[in-house]
Amino acid sequence: MDFEQDQHNKGNVSVAAKAMCIITQSDEGKGAYGVRCDSDEAVYFPVSVADALELEEFEVVEAILIANGRPDPPWRAIRARRAEANS
Repeated sequence: MDFEQDQHNKGNVSVAAKAMCIITQSDEGKGAYGVRCDSDEAVYFPVSVADALELEEFEVVEAILIANGRPDPPWRAIRARRAEANS
């Protein structure tokens, strides 16, 4: 278990992480949900983040995450951007 996961499990909400995420559900005006590529944990993307990027299902994004303060989903995105395509 890495430091980030250990702190998250202890309820340390001040820990932030940057992770690649795949969007699994996106409803306009309701936010979006995704999964972290590195840990398979669920992520909530608030309406402000999801609508700003017009997130669609199966898109890959790089997000800055904080602990959500609730068990499910454990992470909440506070910023995100589309992943850069490999050339």
